[in-house]
Amino acid sequence: MKRRTSITLTTVAIIVVIAIAVPLTVLNSQTRWRAEWEHGIALPASATSFQCRGDANRLLLDRGASTVFVMAAADVPLLNSKLTVNQSLQTFVPENPQYHGFAFPWGATTPIETLSRASPMGDWLHVEFYPVDDGRVGVWMYTDWN
Repeated sequence: MKRRTSITLTTVAIIVVIAIAVPLTVLNSQTRWRAEWEHGIALPASATSFQCRGDANRLLLDRGASTVFVMAAADVPLLNSKLTVNQSLQTFVPENPQYHGFAFPWGATTPIETLSRASPMGDWLHVEFYPVDDGRVGVWMYTDWN
């Protein structure tokens, strides 16, 4: 009986470690999955070149997720349609180093559009669009938890 209990406890411990380690490994990657998970939004199929930063996976009370990517300019209305407007918000990307440090795939430093939105995952969502070329835009998204 003791041997069976020991095997059961060992199995449960392994499952718990895997259940914690796998999501943290994925959340430390530079993937569409991480971007969609942290910001709570299904991104357009044209979105590519993901770079993810932040401390959202640390389960702190004050944390954030910062992501940049490139997508088709024609998909901007599709992305905007998934964002909930909240008139009382004035959002921004905090200056903390963990939310910066990207190798931006576009040259512009001034966004062509900035949106302050309600977040499906955190307390608020900040979105900036940058010109890349005639058919593509750069996107910088930041989700904040306070």
